Amino acid sequence: TGTVYVFRDRSQQQQVLSVFDSITEAIYVTDMQTHEILYANTHLQELTGKKLIGEVCYRGLHGLDAPCDFCTNEIIQTLGKQPYRWEFHNPALHRDFLITDKVIKWADGRDVRFELAMDITEHKQAEEALKESERTLKELLKSYQRKA
Repeated sequence: TGTVYVFRDRSQQQQVLSVFDSITEAIYVTDMQTHEILYANTHLQELTGKKLIGEVCYRGLHGLDAPCDFCTNEIIQTLGKQPYRWEFHNPALHRDFLITDKVIKWADGRDVRFELAMDITEHKQAEEALKESERTLKELLKSYQRKA
């Protein structure tokens, strides 16, 4: 399911984590058996207002007491190396995301879920505003046609 990268020293590992922490999209890694968050980038921690690492994903990210009914672990395990892309509205964060989930190898050799979530809330709001404008325009045209 992927290559395990071995860093020559701690500074290489810190450089990679620094890159992930500079990305303004939510990134996290979870153990697929325990749902423990093994890594969460700075952006995600700021978005949630929580440290997250060590918490279970369904509690830390969604405020739930049990694994999510929309968990993608089974889906991505069947896909192997292929990513799974999907949209999700997170009611706990009041945000919409375009998500990519993928199984990767963790440093200790276990398969884990890597998730990158792009915030598309503004895009979704713009889409809805456009649909509403189209509905209003259609109603105005119908009204105009009835009067003519």
